[in-house]
This record gives sequence, C-alpha cells and structure tokens, in this order.
Amino acid sequence: FRYPGAEEPVLTDVELVARPGETTAIIGSTGSGKSTLLGLVPRLFDATGGEVLVDGVDVRTLDPKLMARTVGLVPQKPYLFSGTVATNLRYGKPDATDEELWHALEVAQAADFVR
Repeated sequence: FRYPGAEEPVLTDVELVARPGETTAIIGSTGSGKSTLLGLVPRLFDATGGEVLVDGVDVRTLDPKLMARTVGLVPQKPYLFSGTVATNLRYGKPDATDEELWHALEVAQAADFVR
C-alpha cells in the first residue's frame, strides 16, 4: 500500500491470516503500518496493489456497510492503570511470572523503555 503522493510504500508483501472466532492483535512500533493494514479490511482506503481478502473474497466486492458492522478496530490508545508496570501487565493474567512479563514487554517493544 502506498499513500497518495508518497514515494515509498507503507506496506509491502504482507500476508496475514486471522481465524474466525479468534481475537487477532496487530502490534508494532509507531509508524510501522498497523493502522494502515487494518484500515484496508473495512475499506477505509483501498489497496494500491495486490488484494485484501476476507474468506477468500476481495473486500472491494463486499458491501462497505457490512464490513463496517463486521470488522472491529480498536485504535491504539495506551492506557496505564494505577500501580506498577508489573501490576498493569498482570491485569490480564494475575499469575504471570516475571519471565512472562518481560516476554510481553519484548513483544510490545517496551522492554527497553521499562528497563
């Protein structure tokens, strides 16, 4: 995908499979293309090359209103609850080990910030 007027593409050679009934999280650093990638599914903008398929069907052939009702996007808005970083990380898994917490921080690209 390339934004109008941009010299370089924002996304190149992306392949993603999100299975029905599962929650799929797209994470990455600021400016890595997460919002752009997810905006292609409900057609906030159309792919400038290749195709975006849902159940094997090009989204450009689907009803945009149906896609808007079907696809849920959660914009990135970081939020910390009161307490320590560890307390925040354990919000979803209270029994998480320190090793699991550091792994989560690495995946979220936040480990260097926390150290």
